[in-house]
Amino acid sequence: MFQKLTTLGVADGTGIGWMQIFHLYRGSWRRYARTGDFTKAAIKTIITYPRYIRGRRYKPLRVGYVVRSLAAATCSWSRFYDGTRTRFLNNTAIIIKRRGLFKSKYLYTPLSRCIRRNQYRILFPSFF
Repeated sequence: MFQKLTTLGVADGTGIGWMQIFHLYRGSWRRYARTGDFTKAAIKTIITYPRYIRGRRYKPLRVGYVVRSLAAATCSWSRFYDGTRTRFLNNTAIIIKRRGLFKSKYLYTPLSRCIRRNQYRILFPSFF
């Protein structure tokens, strides 16, 4: 679980270092986001980004851009219905586009079972 104004690491290949959460989707009353929830964040640091991808101009993400993300891993314990629990070392998120697709095709984190129930199981069948 993490809340607003939390800094998160990015677990995909977009080249973003850190971002800060400032909105949690599904209601204005929400205080905490868990694994598998959608959030809105602002980019704070950039590691690197490509200029051209497959010969086409690529519009890079910059510091200050607002992006939509999916919480991939949280430091707090996540409980499942069968009684098992899981916990990660870092709070991480995955950048997504408007249509719900991932911005990058590479992921650098193990994904939890909470995300497997969503539509993202189709996109990355090798992880599940």
